[in-house]
Amino acid sequence: SKKGLSLEEKRSRMLDLFRETKEFYKLQELEKTKGITSMSVKEVLQSLVDDSAETFALVVFQLVKFEKIGSMRKQLSNLEQSIKTLKRQHQDLGQDVAERAALLERYEELQNQHLELEKQLDSFTTPDEVKLAETKQELIERLKTSALRSTDNISAFLSYQNNNGSSEAAAAFRQEHGLAEDFDDLAF
Repeated sequence: SKKGLSLEEKRSRMLDLFRETKEFYKLQELEKTKGITSMSVKEVLQSLVDDSAETFALVVFQLVKFEKIGSMRKQLSNLEQSIKTLKRQHQDLGQDVAERAALLERYEELQNQHLELEKQLDSFTTPDEVKLAETKQELIERLKTSALRSTDNISAFLSYQNNNGSSEAAAAFRQEHGLAEDFDDLAF
């Protein structure tokens, strides 16, 4: 016939379990682990508490440890969730920063192009006084040279006509072009 464990054997097994594993257990787990019935688990624990401060301290320690572990696991889970959220935000901000940097770079390029185009426009619309004076002087010199060449050519033509006995042709040319009799050279 099968005889059950004595209270002393149950206490010994339970103490061994606590010392070996240094874990915490629910009442149902203690039944399964050491083969102690649920009715006697409470009785054995109470007996251990009554008889031994060490066992009581161990049980209390295990309960406190269990609560602390549960609290720490919850904190860890919350922190992991916060980390995920912060990583997502960081990634989003990183993309925003990259986009903003690209936009700022493009803005600076466009700003530089705008300034360059304004400079070019100013060079076309505002005359450079020195350059304008130089160009005007060059034009005057070319016109003088051209006028002198023309008067020299006219004088040479008239002289040729007069020297070759065709003074009537010379007079007709003068009259046709409105040249005075004393027409000679331009004086600048």
